[in-house]
Amino acid sequence: MATKRAPKRAYSDDYLKFGFTSIVIEGIEKPQCVICLKVLSAESMKPFELKRHFEKEHPTYNDRDVSFSQRQSQSVKKSRLDTTGQTAITIRAAVEASYVVSLRISKSKKPHTIGEELVLPCTKDIVRIMIGADAVKN
Repeated sequence: MATKRAPKRAYSDDYLKFGFTSIVIEGIEKPQCVICLKVLSAESMKPFELKRHFEKEHPTYNDRDVSFSQRQSQSVKKSRLDTTGQTAITIRAAVEASYVVSLRISKSKKPHTIGEELVLPCTKDIVRIMIGADAVKN
């Protein structure tokens, strides 16, 4: 006998009226309250669950209109550092560049003060990773 699985719920813009936006954590879309920033489970992405959280936790905001939630949502998305934003991509590239520089220094098996000989190649590595191969030629 096959068991029925509940359908996966996707985020809908209608959830803004309940004060929720979405966030992707480890590839799973989850609801995030725009007021307290609490992230609920993916199973909670039901209108009833979202409304219950909003009415129970934030009763003073019940009379707010959807434009308030939209402004809060935009503010949350600008400040968030999740793995889908441009900030995360830049940070990831900066960490990789730092690693490449450290690796080159350790492979030289010389004191760290030898940086004079390594500065130009390391800088080229950083520019290649952060900006692109075309920028290295310039």
